[in-house]
Amino acid sequence: MQTYTPRLRSPLPDGIRRVDLEELLATSDVVCVLAPLNDETGGMLNMERLRMMKPDAVLVNTSRGGIVDEAALVQIARERPGFRIALDVFAREPLPAESPLREIPEAILTPHAIGHTRESVAALPPAAIENASRIVRGELPPYVRNPAVIPEWKRRWAGAA
Repeated sequence: MQTYTPRLRSPLPDGIRRVDLEELLATSDVVCVLAPLNDETGGMLNMERLRMMKPDAVLVNTSRGGIVDEAALVQIARERPGFRIALDVFAREPLPAESPLREIPEAILTPHAIGHTRESVAALPPAAIENASRIVRGELPPYVRNPAVIPEWKRRWAGAA
């Protein structure tokens, strides 16, 4: 497996080889876009780079819509019937009904909420209320995003009590 990751400097896991973007696009059967949208990545997959991809490659974008040039992607998909697309994000969300992406028969297009189930959406408000209630009572919340802060949080709350 290979990756293009210009910012990650630490050693990569075994079996992962770092390559430049052009090599990754030219040699990969599946390209998964997992980058933040910023000045470096906006429009990164433009017509020139999309043309580097194999004619039967799969492009999956679950990160941000602005990274892939959608007009170029539509053109590539029309030129290469074997080119496959799976998009969970778009430059404009929700994806407009008139978007040419919708005309690509082999494209998988999902809203940027594919992982949200009825159960997970229903669980969010009670979890938020539970977190807030515990904090107000001076208790550690059960759902901590960054566990590294827990010792400092406990120290401050213990000192305030």
